[in-house]
Amino acid sequence: MRLLLILSFIFSLPVMAQVNSMDIETHTLLIEKLELGSSVNKDVSVELRIADLYSDRARLKSIEETEKNCKQCMSSNEDRKKAIKVYRSVFNKVDNTQRLRVFEQITQNLYALGLGVQADKFGQNIISGKYSKSLKAVALINRANQKFFKNKYREALTDYQMVLAKHP
Repeated sequence: MRLLLILSFIFSLPVMAQVNSMDIETHTLLIEKLELGSSVNKDVSVELRIADLYSDRARLKSIEETEKNCKQCMSSNEDRKKAIKVYRSVFNKVDNTQRLRVFEQITQNLYALGLGVQADKFGQNIISGKYSKSLKAVALINRANQKFFKNKYREALTDYQMVLAKHP
């Protein structure tokens, strides 16, 4: 009996995994419903959810485009642009904790679009602006990481040291 219970659990794992993940069509349906509802009531949490859905749908589309080896497919890029637009519109409306996540989503999507210069400029605006210490630290770490990946190790080290000096 115990073996039967264990086997039934093991074979149900793939089904349970499918239930938790949403496909592109489900994302599309949710986006349409939320956008229709949010046009009347502009709730920040709904806008944030819409941006998250666009960003995640872009990720799913990008995987699909890669699997198809489609170099001209750009629908993931359109979703990334929409996500960035919505994230930017709520950036200053959310609390500091959510602002950290929104910053990371904006920069991640910008880098995925090949717009690293814009992502770097956005990060620099955070570093020099009137934002929380934790957000500035994340922006500095992001900048340091980008320098590190461009083999600018000394410049990256300087940024890492700035983070450590201000946030021990």
